[in-house]
Amino acid sequence: MGGLLIVAVVAGTAVYLSALGLDEADKMASVIGALAAIAGIGLTLHGMLQARRAAPDSTIRSPGVQNVISGGSQHGSVLQARDIRGTVRFGASGGSTPESRESDL
Repeated sequence: MGGLLIVAVVAGTAVYLSALGLDEADKMASVIGALAAIAGIGLTLHGMLQARRAAPDSTIRSPGVQNVISGGSQHGSVLQARDIRGTVRFGASGGSTPESRESDL
């Protein structure tokens, strides 16, 4: 239904602009283009504001949760996880090195 409405509006606009003559049609098309651009900016701003309201704040911390890493030296990214089952491999693939070990959690 929406597609038919769009086709009808475009066809009606084309017929109207062809009846106006080239100079008037050019002016009218400029006005229509400017209005479409303004509407697009408005819709973009509306979408950005709604997305900002819906996005959870990443700075909110859960009360009672404390993440602690102690001992040794941590280089690069540190991964903290919870409720993992099965064999987990830490470090690069290959042989067992001080940075690479398997753990049954």
